[in-house]
Amino acid sequence: PEEVGQFRELFQQATSNADKLHGQVAVAFLKRTGLPHVALKSIWEICDRNGKGHLTRSEFVLAARLVALAQVGMRPTLEQMLAYKQRFPTPKFELPDNIYTDDFDVTEAERATKHEYDVAKGNWRRTLVNVVIERQAFAEGAMRAAYHMRDLSASGEESRYVAKISKVSGTLPS
Repeated sequence: PEEVGQFRELFQQATSNADKLHGQVAVAFLKRTGLPHVALKSIWEICDRNGKGHLTRSEFVLAARLVALAQVGMRPTLEQMLAYKQRFPTPKFELPDNIYTDDFDVTEAERATKHEYDVAKGNWRRTLVNVVIERQAFAEGAMRAAYHMRDLSASGEESRYVAKISKVSGTLPS
């Protein structure tokens, strides 16, 4: 696949054209993804076959694919990677530390449809995204509750949204 070329370029960037990416350098490079420590540890355990303490180019390509899955809210596992039938997203390695670790648990990501109005075209656009929604509402009205939500396909302030979820109808107040 064409994304493998991009992953190989990242490997060359990380290794300065060496044939393997050593542990400390690999850890520092992977930390630039902004993923939580637990996700990075899982990715390392999958990719560092036989516990050698370094990644070969093919192992780094595997790690990059798993990072990409985790950054869009999927579990970084071989099973998820093999089941993923779309073009792999390019992993982001320039993110600030811990952008995914505030009050959001990326292991609880779910699919959602994002509705955006395009003023120039005068129509609505729908996009399928992976999101994480806080467990506690920050505001409630008579019909809906409002929750902080993170779009995992974006980063920084562009990833923050509000999800308004309807309350269950037909219930009587106590």
